[in-house]
Amino acid sequence: VDLTHALSTANPNWSGSAESPFSYDTLSTQASGRPSMGRYAVPEHFSTHLDAPIHGGDNQPSVDELTADDLFGPGVLIDVSSGAEDPDYALSRSDIEAWEVVNGRVPEGAVVLMYSGWAARWTDPPSYRNADGDGMHFPGFGTDAARFLVEE
Repeated sequence: VDLTHALSTANPNWSGSAESPFSYDTLSTQASGRPSMGRYAVPEHFSTHLDAPIHGGDNQPSVDELTADDLFGPGVLIDVSSGAEDPDYALSRSDIEAWEVVNGRVPEGAVVLMYSGWAARWTDPPSYRNADGDGMHFPGFGTDAARFLVEE
């Protein structure tokens, strides 16, 4: 499952700045005028990206220490789009257990994905980040779901 979005100035950036940090320069073009080579620059936490475990705490692996086995595995997609209209929706243990009733146990080592439908806001960064004085609000994994997936 490819979770990426094409890079553009319309992508949300995690600094929260209204100005996009994405830049692109065409270095050469084909006869049609379409770019044949370009140069782009983005900060590491722009658009869809991989956060290395060290981003969340010291003494964790950096990106260059991850292996393909760390990044690939059987996939499980849990669709919560009907309930995720709530920007603070958190996938719960009961969501996972309900998925398992229909589909069987989540396989060992599975990559568990949650489909919330929130990506429809992707090219409207203020709507996607949905920020207020308490921070950003968008669907995610609840603590009980994360613990259940890791521990059980």
